[in-house]
Amino acid sequence: MAEPLDTRNHPNRFTPGKSDRLLGSDGKLQDKGNLSNWLTQADCPVIPPPTEKIACLLNWAEATFPSLLSPPGGPIQYFSPYTYRYYQATNAYVGVSAKDYHVYYLDPNGVMNDVGDLPRWLVKAGCQ
Repeated sequence: MAEPLDTRNHPNRFTPGKSDRLLGSDGKLQDKGNLSNWLTQADCPVIPPPTEKIACLLNWAEATFPSLLSPPGGPIQYFSPYTYRYYQATNAYVGVSAKDYHVYYLDPNGVMNDVGDLPRWLVKAGCQ
């Protein structure tokens, strides 16, 4: 792993406030996880995952779980922070949160289920 960036004397040092939570007591940037988490902590807009990867995952999920996700092939929609598809026949949603890069399934009873992180599902679906 590369050395953390020393920001103590950097001309573009983070301003005090929420962004300084990313700095350690030594003034160096700390490894705090994926980019989306950093952006959230710094009050920056989150970056949604690429739509083509989400479409690939949803297409795979529809073929794998047709009784839960019907009809297949609906439009991909976006409602921050989620990129998702709605399945009218089963009254369910599957989406990906740009906030934590997790895949969520909203079942017909309105219960939100975190089914795991996006990279793991992309590998399983052959969409990486």
